[in-house]
Order: sequence, then C-alpha cells, then structure tokens
Amino acid sequence: MRPLPLRASLPFLLVLLGLPCGCASQWQVEIPPNEDEPLLLGLGVAPDRSVVSLGEGLQFVATGFYSDQSTRDLTDVVRWQSWREDILSVSTAMDSEGLGSGVAAGASRVRATYLDGVSNELHVWVTEARLEQLTIRPSQAELVSGQELQLVAEAAFSDGSRGNVSGSVRWITSDGSVVTVGSAGRVQSDDPGAAQIRAVYESQGAVIEAAPALVQVLPAGQALAPADLRVVGAELAADTDVVSVSVTIHNVGGVAATDLWVDFWLERSDGPPSAPTAGDAYQIVPFLAPGAEATCVLQISDVDPGDYAPWLLVDSLDTNDEGAHGELDNTWGPGEVHVASEPDEAALPPDLVVSYFEAWTFSEPDEVLYFIDVSNLGGEATGDFELGLFRDLSTAPVAPGSPEVTIEVVSLAPGDTDYLSAVIEGVPSPAWSSFALADVQGSITELIEDNNTAGFQVTP
Repeated sequence: MRPLPLRASLPFLLVLLGLPCGCASQWQVEIPPNEDEPLLLGLGVAPDRSVVSLGEGLQFVATGFYSDQSTRDLTDVVRWQSWREDILSVSTAMDSEGLGSGVAAGASRVRATYLDGVSNELHVWVTEARLEQLTIRPSQAELVSGQELQLVAEAAFSDGSRGNVSGSVRWITSDGSVVTVGSAGRVQSDDPGAAQIRAVYESQGAVIEAAPALVQVLPAGQALAPADLRVVGAELAADTDVVSVSVTIHNVGGVAATDLWVDFWLERSDGPPSAPTAGDAYQIVPFLAPGAEATCVLQISDVDPGDYAPWLLVDSLDTNDEGAHGELDNTWGPGEVHVASEPDEAALPPDLVVSYFEAWTFSEPDEVLYFIDVSNLGGEATGDFELGLFRDLSTAPVAPGSPEVTIEVVSLAPGDTDYLSAVIEGVPSPAWSSFALADVQGSITELIEDNNTAGFQVTP
C-alpha cells in the first residue's frame, strides 16, 4: 500500500485524504501540541441524494466531528465544490454559504473541504419537474435530551420521481424549548417534552406542506436502552491492487444512531482498533433507526501484493453512546485477503454487490419507496441482469428467486454503480424484512456469489 503523505501544517487536524468520492479515504492523525484542544476527526456534509427543481435553492450543511464528541457547524467556513457547475452551483458568498442552485437538468456531486480535510460526497439531481407532495421521515421519533436527529423531507414530483428535498424546505418547530431544527432538517433536542416539526415548500406562489413529524424528548437521566451497533456480515474481495469490503451493520438498541462512521483497515498488527480513531477507508451513515440495518461498501486502492488481515470498526468517531456493553461489539476482524503479485492474464469476473439499500414508508397512497444502489466490484462487465426486490421474508433470498418487483439493469462496467428505485404498495404492520438481490436469476458468473443481498427493516 502506498504510504501516507506527511502533512506538517495544522498538526491538530485529522487529515482526510484520497478518493474524491468521499466513500474511501486515507487518514492521518498527528498529536496536537495542546492536548486540551479537541481534534477535528472528520467532516460531514448533508443532505445526500437530494433533488432540487430547476431554478430553486438547496441548502447544504457541513458538520465537524471532534475528539471530545462535540460537533460544530462549519457551513460558513468550508470551501464548497460542485463537480458540475453547469448543472448545480454552490455559493460561497457571505450569508448564503452552502446554498445550491439548480442551473440545468442533470446530476452533480458536491463535497466540502476545510483546511486539509475532505468531506464525504453528496449526490444531487436537478429536475425540471414540479414538486407535488411532501412527506417527513421519520414521522415520529423518541430522543434523549441532548441527542440529535436528521429528518428527511421526501418529495414526489410531477414526472413520477421522488427525492430528498430536506435542503429546499422551510423547517418549523412548534416548541423551540424542546427541539430546534436547522436549515437542512437537523434536529437538536433540548428540554423534555414533545414538539411537532413541519416542513414547508414554497415556490412561485405555491405552498406545499408535509404532515408534521412528532418528536418526543425524554429526560437525560431516564432509563432508555441506548443504541447498540453490531457488524452482522462482512465480505472481502481483492482485484489486483484494490481491496473491497461490503459490511452490514445492525442497530439492535433502543434509540437511533446518528452520524455513524464506519472505518476499514487493511492491516493492523497491533490488534483491533478502538474509538475514536481513523482507518484507511471510511463511510458515513447519517441515521440508523432502532432495529434497522445499513450496508456500506469500502475500498482501499494501491495495495501492494501480499496477505493481509483487515479490520472494521463501527462508530469510529465515538459519536454514539452505546453503553458499556454496546461498545464491545463494534469491531470485525481479523479477516483474510490475498492481493496477487501480478494480475491474471484474464480479467477477474464480475462481482455484484448491493452497496446501498433503504426504504421509506408513505401514506396517501400507502406505499413503500425503496432506494437501491448496485455496484460491480469485479474486473469484467456484467452484461444485462435483473435486480429483485422482496417485500417481506424471514430469511435472505438466494438466486434464482421470485421477487415482488424486478428491475432491469443494463450491463455494469468494472467499478460502476447503478442507482435504482422502486415502489411497493401497502404499509408494513408491524414491520417488513425487505431484501434486494442483485442478479436475482443467477445468470452471471461472479467473483463472489454470496454477497449480492442487502436487507432493510421497514417500519410504518
């Protein structure tokens, strides 16, 4: 693996280096001269997977995560970058920092840099369609005083598409002493009590409002099972000088986990990592509800030939209180992976993985909207295949299967990802264990055949 470059300036900063996509990076930590000053451990930006109507505004927010478990709003001081300024521009002007504006229909990516730090990367779509319906997810939540929560405003558009408009609506709280809410839907709980949070979209004289979300805040000392994060599955793969891992995380606790960082080490001779720390690659999960699962795919590039023992750490920045017992099961490893000294004469076969899977429940009409990303981590193109969506199963499906919904996917080149969505009618009662299965008919010969599935617990 290529050695980390040294950074002599700003020794108090945790440097995030590497891939521009923000889903994998090399990190370096230097000891601060003043041990009392907290380290900046990471930089996160939100909201992700946003949709903004042409000519409308979209507010992005940057958050710094520090070693004393504090967070700071850095929206006004970071440098914002849009990959396609001709599609989406992001302002750095005073009093409008982080405000995106749709310029032309299409897709762009957004990230922020601060000093030597690089944030995660956001995917943004600009549409010419009109916003017609608005929903807040989750519709209700229970927090302990001092805990934060990311609300999402989900919109339905006139062309049938749906998307995240959390940065385009006006957020309103019924009781500012109980909760406050930021410009992109970030909720901070204060005094115990209950408050309703509204999301209002205003454009060219039209006003669309979502049904309010109910947030209840419990006293900090009240007994409530904390979040408890566990790695329930991990699959390793190596392709010449790239090592990948697909990891599934389950929150078995009683409260949601927020700002959840997942870190991946290629080799740790000194044993399992402990938080707060930083790995060779990382990914952030903004919100994981009690009982829910999330799947992340992390990659490390420029790996030298040899045998490695990788490790994973969940909640690597220690931003979630899991209690004494919950903190003991946040690691996975050591795994085993071999990187060949020379590539094979023939390219490695395809390797499909569901790299993102999430579901949101709606009413009027009653339906569940699924977001699915499927990636090819192998060395050859896949050819056309089908992705299957299963509404409610007791165990994970295997190919060939009979899903409720089938999505046709055009051939994926090595390293490519397709971003998919689908709707299933009905509302879970009390919950659905939904699954997505890439290559549902089992028609493609793959490098790894048992990592094509991801699950998500869908609640009303």
